[in-house]
Amino acid sequence: MWTFIVIAAILIVLILIVLSMLRQRTANVVKNTRVLVCSLGNDPTITQQTNEDCEVYKHHYVLVEKHTDLLTTQLLTLLTEGGYKTVHLLAKYDQLGNILDRDSGPLTPGELFKAGNQGKIKLLYLAGDGSPKTDIAKLLLDAYEASLRGFMVVFTKNRGPYFARFLNNLVARLATGVGLILAWGLLRPQDFGGQKPIEDDGMIAICFGKL
Repeated sequence: MWTFIVIAAILIVLILIVLSMLRQRTANVVKNTRVLVCSLGNDPTITQQTNEDCEVYKHHYVLVEKHTDLLTTQLLTLLTEGGYKTVHLLAKYDQLGNILDRDSGPLTPGELFKAGNQGKIKLLYLAGDGSPKTDIAKLLLDAYEASLRGFMVVFTKNRGPYFARFLNNLVARLATGVGLILAWGLLRPQDFGGQKPIEDDGMIAICFGKL
């Protein structure tokens, strides 16, 4: 008899814990913000990274769309007409900082930022690896400064071993209403992982813009 009561009590406690976890997760899921996770070109590594990054957003947002192997023209249409507030983009860059697809020609950073402003996005996350031979971040920043600067930009310099954890922690904070600047300060991407000093080579990502 007592054994049955103990087992029943344990089951009730476990059920309450699960329900509490589900309520907490539901409370942290954003239901009214459209998110686009996409990539240009058909590189299998970039496609896999896009799928992985998309799963991170789906843990925290309901309205998440994924598109892979986009052409630059298709991307511009999605940016200007899609109604997205957050756009997470993976692509390759050339030495001028232009974004490349498989065959329709390069997209300049200026054209990308112009489309983002037209579509009234709030955050553009450029999540593809930067080039070790070209300071893509400097080229992007120069183009951003020449644009209307209506949204925040995050640029990944290194998708190394800490990127997945960094992205999850960042998106989780943004989903709870924490501003990007505050989240950035809490995560310290300059030395994320605690194994590199605060210098360019140790920086997992940078951000620029204003809220």
